[in-house]
Amino acid sequence: MVRGISVLTFLALAIVLCGGLAFNSGSTTSAAKALTVANFDSGNDGHWYKIADTIAGGSSSADYAVVEGGAARTKNALRISGNLTRDFKYGPFAGAGVRIDNNGKDLSGYTGLRFYVRGDGGTYRFSVPSAVVKNHNEFGKEVVAGKAWRLVSIPFSQMAQLNYGPRVTWTGRDVRGVEITANGSPRSFSVEIDQISFY
Repeated sequence: MVRGISVLTFLALAIVLCGGLAFNSGSTTSAAKALTVANFDSGNDGHWYKIADTIAGGSSSADYAVVEGGAARTKNALRISGNLTRDFKYGPFAGAGVRIDNNGKDLSGYTGLRFYVRGDGGTYRFSVPSAVVKNHNEFGKEVVAGKAWRLVSIPFSQMAQLNYGPRVTWTGRDVRGVEITANGSPRSFSVEIDQISFY
């Protein structure tokens, strides 16, 4: 009787363990596919740069810095802050971006962009620069940055160019990086981002 119980117990444990291994294997495959752009826990990840309408005659400004208190209990995040002014007649913009490949990286096997964001309640445009775009009209989408951390996933299929200049077709084969910009009415702005990746 004891031996029978032992055999049954062994079989039950084997089933549980096999199920657990199968589940973990799937999770590992999914995690391996994600391409991390920056998580800021080891400092200012990646080649970041400032963006502002000063390149076209405006006077808006932006800066960025790694700050403590990342999303999902991580150590750090990146804060982008600045001021939008009235001087650029087509509408002010300012922010920051990170370069992952100057020539463009093939991300056609990925679905979209994922990140955590929080901020001042304003709207920010998250864009994915591509080598084929020559007039800075990058594919992107607007996101509201509320006070609490929020995980956002934007499929490439939901990203679009703005309504100016020549349009191109999205392929995902020549991605240069990620850009985050504030635009719209003149104001001061502040937004924090963390754990940026392509999924």
